[in-house]
Amino acid sequence: MTGSFSFDQGSGWARLLAAVAAFIALSLLPSCDWFGRKTEDEPPEKSLPLLEMPDASTVAQRFKTLSREGVEWEHYLTAPGILWRGTRKFFSFAYLQAGAPVSSMRSALVLIPTALPAKGDPGIVFQEVPGTIFEIHSIRLGASLEAQLLFSVSVRREGESQVLSSIYWDVKKDKNFNDLRFIEVWKVVHAYDLLDARGSYRPPDFHYWDVDDDGLQEVVVTNAWKDKPPPWRYRWAVFHWDPQSRRMEPRRGLALFPFKEQHPEWLALALVEMLRLRSPEEELAAYFSSAPGCEMKRTLQMAAALEGVLSPPRTVSGNAGTARVQLDALPSSGKEGRKESVGRESQKDRLRLEVELRNEPIAFDRWRICRAQLYRVRENN
Repeated sequence: MTGSFSFDQGSGWARLLAAVAAFIALSLLPSCDWFGRKTEDEPPEKSLPLLEMPDASTVAQRFKTLSREGVEWEHYLTAPGILWRGTRKFFSFAYLQAGAPVSSMRSALVLIPTALPAKGDPGIVFQEVPGTIFEIHSIRLGASLEAQLLFSVSVRREGESQVLSSIYWDVKKDKNFNDLRFIEVWKVVHAYDLLDARGSYRPPDFHYWDVDDDGLQEVVVTNAWKDKPPPWRYRWAVFHWDPQSRRMEPRRGLALFPFKEQHPEWLALALVEMLRLRSPEEELAAYFSSAPGCEMKRTLQMAAALEGVLSPPRTVSGNAGTARVQLDALPSSGKEGRKESVGRESQKDRLRLEVELRNEPIAFDRWRICRAQLYRVRENN
């Protein structure tokens, strides 16, 4: 006889239905908010409403003083207009350190949003500046709202000299803190003697117009020259704001720019332009370093060989004491009025001058040329 077992059909179906019902109930639990529901005394979080300020003077009255790291600052100047960054709008102000003597005065650039929360952090952007800021403007150098820069002029005392700093500031997000901060992108420093202010006071004169008809305004600084006027293109130093790299590029006219030695890129471009103007060697010698290993004669020969249309100079390496700057020259379409046929491949060939410079700081950065190398660069399609 074979073995057998009995099955209670009623009780078996009951257990099966109970198991199915339990599975369905468990599967529905995640869709319910029983475990994440807040109690009655915990209302849902709401963003604080923002109050739009009617004008900059209202904001200045509300923030007559600021306290930063134990230092008190007092409102001093208000810039006209609004500075945009993305969807955010700011009023621009200058503050002075409260109670500080004029000889050691410090200022601050301050951006305050046009819409402020009723309480909490107002989102102020703050930047200390040596000396006293006495001029502040918002400058727009392109069609985009992001092409706005802040321009400030400050003065400070150093010995028997007054030092004026004209600075263009960008405002962008800090990668570390994910908040906005000021970035210095372009600066000219002018020092004059207090005992001979009439003879030594010659600050830069800034203008803005579209030099190359590309729809973007350039920064144009009037140059000075002696005796016979130079060619037209050298009568102004022209600087172009590149919205992609967000940097100010020197374009031309730096040969006569009285502040060219304050930046390695300015001096590298000025060297080539001075040679094209056939400046005397004794005049060029003033821009070269006398440090061991520096080579003036060889550098002049290489720079003189850089023919063609110059690209904006770019710093490839550098620190506070040294810098290496590259200048490329594309071959011109003709030489001395004679048109040359340039193939598509040869148009990719260009000469590259790499200039090494050293900094000899005084009241401001003073760069000097040390040596240079000349290369031929070819890019294949």
